[in-house]
Amino acid sequence: MPSPEDDVQPREKSHFKQFLLGLFAKRRVTIGLLFGGFFLLMSLWSVISPIGSGNDEPAQIVKAAGVAHGNLVGKHINPLPDYPVPVTAIYLPSIFKDVQSSSLCFVFIAPLGNRAVCEFRFLNKYKGYQYAWTYMGAYPPTYYFVTGLPTDPMPTHTGLVVMREWNIAINSALLTAAVMSLAFLKKRTFTLIGLLLALTPTVIYYGSVINASGAEIDAAICAWTTAMAIGSDPLRAPRGLIAKLGISASYLCLDRVVSPIWALAIGVVMFLLMGRGVIDFLKRRVAQFWLLIVAFAGISTAIWAALAPPLVDTGKNNIPHYFISSSPLYLLKRAFHDQYGSISMTHQMVGIFSWDTIFAPSAVVAIWVGAVGVLLLASFLYARKLNVVPLVLLIIATVAIPVILEADQIRWLTDFWQGRYSLPIVVGVPILAGFLIDKHSGDQRTAVPKLLIGATFLIFIISQIACIYTALKVFEVGQKGSGPVLFHYYWYEYASSTPWFYFMAIGAVIFLSFGIWTVAYSSKLASNYELKRLKCT
Repeated sequence: MPSPEDDVQPREKSHFKQFLLGLFAKRRVTIGLLFGGFFLLMSLWSVISPIGSGNDEPAQIVKAAGVAHGNLVGKHINPLPDYPVPVTAIYLPSIFKDVQSSSLCFVFIAPLGNRAVCEFRFLNKYKGYQYAWTYMGAYPPTYYFVTGLPTDPMPTHTGLVVMREWNIAINSALLTAAVMSLAFLKKRTFTLIGLLLALTPTVIYYGSVINASGAEIDAAICAWTTAMAIGSDPLRAPRGLIAKLGISASYLCLDRVVSPIWALAIGVVMFLLMGRGVIDFLKRRVAQFWLLIVAFAGISTAIWAALAPPLVDTGKNNIPHYFISSSPLYLLKRAFHDQYGSISMTHQMVGIFSWDTIFAPSAVVAIWVGAVGVLLLASFLYARKLNVVPLVLLIIATVAIPVILEADQIRWLTDFWQGRYSLPIVVGVPILAGFLIDKHSGDQRTAVPKLLIGATFLIFIISQIACIYTALKVFEVGQKGSGPVLFHYYWYEYASSTPWFYFMAIGAVIFLSFGIWTVAYSSKLASNYELKRLKCT
């Protein structure tokens, strides 16, 4: 006969588990955990990446400061020698001139092992207002206005640090909203796996530096996940979920000139997933309202691009014409070869940092690509034939649209497309693949889905830490140097204490693990969304 102790022990474990689920299932706690995790992880990248070391970051900072100071475009000047993109000059406090002049230093000197000495030129004393140039002058101003706000009252080195952290907070909020959208799905294990695979080290890195691509990618991830949630049950999707899609898609449309194309792709895929329910969904007033808002944002960007085209200069004769007499077919072939003729584009999507001078370990790229490939294969095996159509169309669009966009501008810019430009549509592939598996899979309460999410989260965290270590090593001892790292990185005056580095790393892992675990398994959090479903019926 079992003893009383045998009955008590399992109950204690069950009560403890229920306590944790009850604690973390509170919506505010879950949001706080996810936001804190993403914020700390991006802050790690910000700590090890000196200001100006991000791709195009000096030009992006000058543009953001100019818009924040009321100058939307700047003064057009002749292009720099052998530089195909038109340049605009903006009259700003002297520190932004210092930032702009750091570009060559970070590209050619910092990777050699000079401990990012380029950062010290930002500590110069205030020298009044000076002209700083940027090749982002005529780009859509929305992202730059939002990001550059801290530099208006603080045109100092501290203001640059605050600008980065403010940018990180916005991107963390977008990624937190993306994860929370999955709680609406009744089955979400593989969609969550697809989301984790979409968050490559490149995605997190660009969210930590000043670059419109980071906001574009994070807004696209939020829009993709929310579109999957709405597409799973369009008639009972809560108004807040539809509003989230409208806000993220609108912000996406306003980020860069090509961003409306990515928003359109997201909308087409969502409507295909709805099937016959799309007509009834469009009859909902909340859907009509946000559809108009997103359309207005996309049209506004198109009008801005027409009135202030980023790749057109008043002195057009100064711009090189690389393939002016080439046929459209040749331009398409060259653009295709540029993007898919080697694995470099894949490496850029997974892990490439700091002016394309620091590369993620090859093992990270191989594991990441392999995991996405397995998820795609499983999606084709699990999903029914007609339901695979959106995924097939998305893969075709992912390959074709970047090639067409590069071929359109290759006459002026030669081979210019980078992997980060494709990420807003590429991230939708693993998210959609995971969603289709969830849609047609059986019971997910077994141990296997839990192990798969745990394994994917480990891949995510280990890859992030490996890439952070690689970048920090380059700034400490150079590409080919050797010596101790993770001990002292004195170029960053606000976070030169190594314990803070470890504190942020441990905190990011803990917060993200608890937040993702809650979204994946908490029945209470799911029941809250189920109540919202019922209210919408």
